[in-house]
Amino acid sequence: MRKVVLFLLMALSGSIWAGEVEDAAARGDAAAQFQLGAMYERGDEIPKDEAKAAEWYQKAAAQGHARAQFFLGMMYAKGEGMPKDDAKAMEWCQKAAVQGDVLAQFQLGVMYAAGQGVAKDDAKAAEWYQKAAAQGHSRAQSNLGTMYLKGEGVAADRVLAYAWFSLSADQGDYKGLKGRNILDAQLSPAEWKEARRLAERWQKGTVLQR
Repeated sequence: MRKVVLFLLMALSGSIWAGEVEDAAARGDAAAQFQLGAMYERGDEIPKDEAKAAEWYQKAAAQGHARAQFFLGMMYAKGEGMPKDDAKAMEWCQKAAVQGDVLAQFQLGVMYAAGQGVAKDDAKAAEWYQKAAAQGHSRAQSNLGTMYLKGEGVAADRVLAYAWFSLSADQGDYKGLKGRNILDAQLSPAEWKEARRLAERWQKGTVLQR
């Protein structure tokens, strides 16, 4: 009996919370609109509905909510809740990225590197990866490491490649760990020492430089 009562209380609490979010969203609160979009996208406390998720993300994004802009961009990129449109995906991710949204910055790097919704541009990809990497995004750091290793969009530099791989690997990113292990066998002792120095002195919000 006690378990049944607890279940009913939890269900009631969830419905009250969802109702509060819906009320705030209807009043035009951008944060609530974003939250409601996320709830519809996940099927969290309300039935999953990607079209409604996109609708609420659109409302929040139009008000300048950066994470809603990014989520809307990803829905366009995947064709979820709306027709797939890479150009629209790029447009909304760009809006979020210039506001400093780290996920959007990383995604722009991916899109420029792949030529998705925009002309392929490795230099632009590296630029956006750098912005996300400076904020501590582990996959942006490992992707940037790969670009320095191959000389794509940036001048080839094994020391900077190792340093970015190392920062990524320290967060558990397998791609960063793989890149660091490969370079461990290739760098000279002096290069390895410099790369480790750069990684150890790196501070969030900065880009590694030599």
